[in-house]
Order: sequence, then C-alpha cells, then structure tokens
Amino acid sequence: MPENTTKQEEHPGVQVSAQGMIYIPYAMIDAVFLEYSDNVILPEDYDETKTYPLVMTLPGYNGMWLSDSEQTQGVNLIADRGAVAWTQQGEDVIVVAPQFTDWGNTAARQAIALTEYFIENYSVDQNRIYAAGFSAGGEIMSRVMGMRAELFAAFLHYGSKWSGDYDAAIKNRLPICIYMMEDDEYYGAEQAREAYNALCSRYREAGLAEEEIAELVSLHIPDREFLSRWGFADFYMGGHMGGQMAVNDQTVMEWIMKQSK
Repeated sequence: MPENTTKQEEHPGVQVSAQGMIYIPYAMIDAVFLEYSDNVILPEDYDETKTYPLVMTLPGYNGMWLSDSEQTQGVNLIADRGAVAWTQQGEDVIVVAPQFTDWGNTAARQAIALTEYFIENYSVDQNRIYAAGFSAGGEIMSRVMGMRAELFAAFLHYGSKWSGDYDAAIKNRLPICIYMMEDDEYYGAEQAREAYNALCSRYREAGLAEEEIAELVSLHIPDREFLSRWGFADFYMGGHMGGQMAVNDQTVMEWIMKQSK
C-alpha cells in the first residue's frame, strides 16, 4: 500500500482526509477492536519497502471518551497535540492514536493487540516503537508497560500517574520520560516523583549505577515560569493541561526519538 489512495481502494470504507489521516472502521481490523476507533497518520509517501518508527499515543479524557459517535471519531487528534507532534520531528513516522472507552487493563490489552497488528501489517521498524500517554492515556500506557514493555523502545508518560506494574519496564530497561507540571491540580506533581523514584529504586536494586539509571529514567517537572520562557504560558496556562507541553519540548521529543533497541 504505497499510498493512502491505494489503501482506500483496497479496503472500501477506509476514510482518508486531505491531511493524510486514515480512519479504519472498527470491523476492518478485528472483532476485538469493535469497542473503540483507531486513528492512523501515515507518511505522505508511505512505502512498504521501507520501515518507519511507530508511535502509539493515547490522549487524555477529552480525546479518549468521545469515540462513541461518528461525529467525534478522531477528536483525539485535535483534543491535544499528542498525535500530530510526532509527525513534526524531522522524519517520517507512523502514528497510531486510538480512542478507548475503558481506563484499565481492557484498554491496555487492546493497545497491545493494536501495536502487534501494526507490527504485522505495516512497515514498522521494530527497534523504534514508541509509546506515549497523556493523563488517562498515560494511565493506560503505564499498564501496557507493566504487561509488554518489550514491544517498545521508549515511553513518554506525561501529565499522568503510573497505574501499572514496574517489573516489565525494569526487566527490559525501557527508557522512560516522566513529565508533569509542578502545579498539576488533577494528579499532583508528587505522582510523577513517586513513579520516578520507584523506577530508580528498582534499578538500584538491580545493581545499576546512577549514570546508567540516568540514561533510562528522565523526570521533568516544569513550572509556569518555564512555560513563560518558551512563550506557552497563555496557551497552556499551567496546571494539569500544561502537561501537554511535553510534546512541544524538543529536549523531550528528541530524547524519546533517539532511543532504539
């Protein structure tokens, strides 16, 4: 399927926007995915003879639960920058931004199954599969990391709390960036610190040196002054929603994208 138009011809019912966003109807993947919609952004010149980094990204509540009607399918692509930002990093990537109606292990298992589906059916560089999740999406993705961390090369956990296990991430030495605004009023920055400390503590128990741990776990807790310096104070206004600054922070995005198995 070298082009989106070819994909659309091969699979009637697939919707392709002028921007190249592809919406695959539920039934066209598998019955296990009937409970949610998935949104995919492919490179404009998608070529199945090449391989591309794959980003699995989950939105916050506003993008997650508005998937029950046709009018709101794909709203997660505009509810925050968690999907589009990955296409603006200077290289072609495949971005999968599903919408779930569950906040727990069911959604986590669906995210894993969807990741495996794209590995099997698209030209994915399996050494560069990245996960990201904001708020509710971060909770789901942390559960994914507790189940199948070996699928991923790095994880951006932002504006959220860790709801999964740590063992799989530790076993696979998964690079993880944790990002939370200092004045997050929903979760509180202490949630980010607790997750960071838990990961670091487990690595110490595993015998890793501090320098090695620093390469694997990164913590960012910016304040409103940070947003002001970068000109985002009026847009993000700090607090919980300010956590979305993570995907506008090039230091963070470059750190994630350079990771490879």
